[in-house]
Amino acid sequence: MLLIGTLTACSTPPSATLSGLVVRSYPAIQPGCLLPDKALFVEVPRARTIDLRLQVEADGRASSAVVANSTGSARLDEAFIAAALKCRYTPATAQDKTAIAHTHLMTQTWIPGQSFTGPQRCFLPDYPPSALRNAQSVEVRVRFMAPAALDAPAQVLVVPGTDPLLAAPSKASASACLMHPEARQGLKAEQWYEVSFHFRVHS
Repeated sequence: MLLIGTLTACSTPPSATLSGLVVRSYPAIQPGCLLPDKALFVEVPRARTIDLRLQVEADGRASSAVVANSTGSARLDEAFIAAALKCRYTPATAQDKTAIAHTHLMTQTWIPGQSFTGPQRCFLPDYPPSALRNAQSVEVRVRFMAPAALDAPAQVLVVPGTDPLLAAPSKASASACLMHPEARQGLKAEQWYEVSFHFRVHS
């Protein structure tokens, strides 16, 4: 059985200061960033989490990534680092709205038996701070259909009743992910699919 990822976002790190300015927002991964090759997940046949400590520069590049909590597989750890360094990030901003370099803790979790379909081929968007409130775990169901033309955007819908603060980033992430040919592998054109994104708050 192939082990695939239920992808989660990490909670907002504690407040920090840089150059005497209070940080108002933290780095966030931009939609459509590909995960490591799904075949590598079979090396860890149980539910696991990886924590990566990223140095995100003011221009949105990740200049370094260090494993803070290992998957138990050196190859998978290295693949996560390589994938995270290829991503682009929305940089942190100081109180005066200036983009600044900052450290970001990225957490990704997966469980055995999870399907690796379409948008689940990409990193999940960060849990929006404005949507945190008292929520500890929220499931967002996303429906999508890949068109026959490879260069055409996929149709993406979020199941009605979803909190708009979570629906918007989920839809944006799924849409951006499905622009990658890798994310469309195995999908039948013009057929609807459904996947779930699980947003969890990590203490």
